Amino acid sequence: MLAGRDGTDAGTRSLRRTTRLAFLAQEDDFSSGQTVREVLLAALAEEPIEEHERETRVAITLTQVGFSDADQSADVLSGGWRKRLALARELVRRPDLLLLDEPTNHLDLPGIVWLERLLRAAPFAYLVATHDRAFLRAVADEVIEINRAYPGGSFRVAGSYDDFVARREEFLDAQARQQLSVANQVRRETEWLGRKAAAARASPASALTRPAAAATSWRN
Repeated sequence: MLAGRDGTDAGTRSLRRTTRLAFLAQEDDFSSGQTVREVLLAALAEEPIEEHERETRVAITLTQVGFSDADQSADVLSGGWRKRLALARELVRRPDLLLLDEPTNHLDLPGIVWLERLLRAAPFAYLVATHDRAFLRAVADEVIEINRAYPGGSFRVAGSYDDFVARREEFLDAQARQQLSVANQVRRETEWLGRKAAAARASPASALTRPAAAATSWRN
């Protein structure tokens, strides 16, 4: 939805007119038969730039992500190098905001370390959706967990992933204490209501066994 590929059930998605948004999907998709260079040139096809600038951007970006052969076919790349090519396709457009969906999928450890360094040095903002906690520790300055257990459906903490874990534990502990307090209050009130109801049921029977009050008459 943030990338604009799916609609929303409610609310609106708005993007500043001049903002360049890029999206690295989980699965990498390239046209059959394209070379590495052609993949990036196709990404710039709609850009209002001169041909020489287009070629320069492609060359710089391919070097940045580690490709030495721009004419190799994208079809024969391994999973890790396909991920790098998919990222290069987004980087060549010089985004202001890059959305990454599980970017460490298919990357080996050196590839993940390379991606961490690239993001840390990036001149753009990025939003990462991932289950890779080690990766979050390396790249995140703010963490949002989406879970229906939280009021509003999410829990957000400014700071590292470790800061997030500590704050989340504090929140969950406080929530558990509150729930226990409410449960104890409900139990006490239920017991009090039970005693009150029992006393009310016993009252009429007690009245039947009570001695009648003595009657007094007065005569003038």
